[in-house]
This record gives sequence, C-alpha cells and structure tokens, in this order.
Amino acid sequence: FYKGLKDAGFLLDWGDDGSGLFLKYLRRGSGYYIDVGASQLIIDGKVKLKSGSSIAEVKEHSVVLTDGTELPADLIVLATGYGSMNGWAARLISQEEAD
Repeated sequence: FYKGLKDAGFLLDWGDDGSGLFLKYLRRGSGYYIDVGASQLIIDGKVKLKSGSSIAEVKEHSVVLTDGTELPADLIVLATGYGSMNGWAARLISQEEAD
C-alpha cells in the first residue's frame, strides 16, 4: 500500500522520530492523512500528484509549474496543509480549553 503511494509521488511522513501516524496525531493533531478511498486512485494512476514545484500560471485547460512543466488539468486541487485541531479549538474557544 505505502510503496504504491510512494511510487506514485505521494510524500510519506512517519513523524520526526519515525514513530508513525498515531503518535504524530497525538503530538500535533495534524500532518496525517486518513484514506477514504483516494489512495487506491492515486496508486492506480487515476489521480495524479505533483510535488516539489509551485504553480506559475493557470490556463483554461492546463497548469504551468515553476519547473516549466505544463500539465493538462480538468481539476486542480491545492493541498496546502492542515491546521492542528488544538489550534482550531484555541481560536474558537480558548487556548486553555484546547490544551
């Protein structure tokens, strides 16, 4: 499973000390991915990934990246990050309650 994701360009991260996703969740409340079916689409090549480059230009039917690559695109999904649940709760309630 993970080899298939990695081979497709998915950036795997097991935490700073390699302890895995569960401890990463407990420590940060972010930085993990819960598969709801998209992983197999990525592995099968039905969903394409491109990491390590930024968008330079969006055209009508493609996106041009800063490395010069132009990719045809019906849909562009920007996965820019995920905020920790602690941080969200702190903003909504208070840091004391979030902790």
